[in-house]
Amino acid sequence: MKKINIDDKEMIFIDDLISDPDDLSAIIISSEKENEERIKTILNYNIGNALIVEITGISWDDDLTPWPAPAVFKGAAPYKGLADNYLRFIEDKVLFAVKENYPGVNRFIMAGYSLGGLFAIYTGYRSSCFDTLVSCSGSLWYPEFEAYFENNDLDPIVKKVYLSLGDKEKNTRNPLMSKVEDITNKYHDHLKSKGLKTIFELNEGNHFKDSDLRLAKGLKWAVDKSSE
Repeated sequence: MKKINIDDKEMIFIDDLISDPDDLSAIIISSEKENEERIKTILNYNIGNALIVEITGISWDDDLTPWPAPAVFKGAAPYKGLADNYLRFIEDKVLFAVKENYPGVNRFIMAGYSLGGLFAIYTGYRSSCFDTLVSCSGSLWYPEFEAYFENNDLDPIVKKVYLSLGDKEKNTRNPLMSKVEDITNKYHDHLKSKGLKTIFELNEGNHFKDSDLRLAKGLKWAVDKSSE
């Protein structure tokens, strides 16, 4: 494990799973703070030959959202929509540091949970660096996202997209968030119509159940070259 500080963020390189350093997938995950339990779950799931790069110190509601939007919870601050700025930081500084420390990396995977899953999908439209996107319980209910994917194209580098939800997530009382399964289904169909390799898994439970395990499942599919 290595840790590198850049600007106001920390990059944690978890290299326990590397079996072939010359043919390596690098997974980018974002967190507000270091999530040791999640990394432990991913390592125990044995997702394959991969480097995990956890970026910590982000503003969850702002750095991961694609454009400004009103708050969905009473008393919460509106979303600032700073994803483009954060993605520029990843492209300019994080990916450079990855290649500098692990020159055998030949592909990048963007992955996330909740708003992190929304961000993972959004990067596919704004970046030519990530060939696989993993969105677990992704916040695809986000205002205007459905119209966005209907009117924009993923970068040609994107070949695979993993989607998952809990089967009870749609049961929330929040009218915006209750659309998440419907919109995710529509997005999955949209990807298939474009000829992309994609999977949509419904897991048991609500948004918070087995979140680390759900992410590990998605990462294993993403790393596995037989799924291409």
